[in-house]
Amino acid sequence: SKVRVQLNLEGNPALVRPGEALTFRVSYHNEESQPIEQVQLKTDLPSEFFVLGTLSSAEARRQSEQLVWTGESLPHLRRLEPGSSGEVKFTVRLKRPIVLASHATRVNLSAYAEASYILPSRTEDLLTVRGGLPPVLLETVVGIEAAARYFAFGGEQLGRGPLPPRVGRSTSYWIFLKLTNTSNT
Repeated sequence: SKVRVQLNLEGNPALVRPGEALTFRVSYHNEESQPIEQVQLKTDLPSEFFVLGTLSSAEARRQSEQLVWTGESLPHLRRLEPGSSGEVKFTVRLKRPIVLASHATRVNLSAYAEASYILPSRTEDLLTVRGGLPPVLLETVVGIEAAARYFAFGGEQLGRGPLPPRVGRSTSYWIFLKLTNTSNT
């Protein structure tokens, strides 16, 4: 297809934070040699990342968990001449926390925009193109817990040396660390 659709974040950040409100741009361009008609733009935002109830755009209508732009709200989408282009904007908030599978690493924010249209020469065929978001990492929320133990919870001795420690003598403890990471980046 010679119709392009792209989804971008306003300001093109490389990293976003859970709970942050984001502004997206859906840009579209008709590179066909003929006009396209009945253009419809849609968002595809996974609920694992986004608070879909916060989706908003002045020109779009909400359809379930998507935003949809059509010629009803944007008359120029009824017919897009060759070489024509444009963009629409919307905002949505990221979930806080974003909980993903424990094995996920370097997680990129994923989202898509879709454009469907017809060519006047083939009105029976609805054509569709998708454009994804360039890589954007999710900020990691790291937690750490630490404990030094000489005895185990059951009473067994873990450490070595005198307790309490004495000057000039070595005493060893076991150190336990627990790291948590809610967004796995």
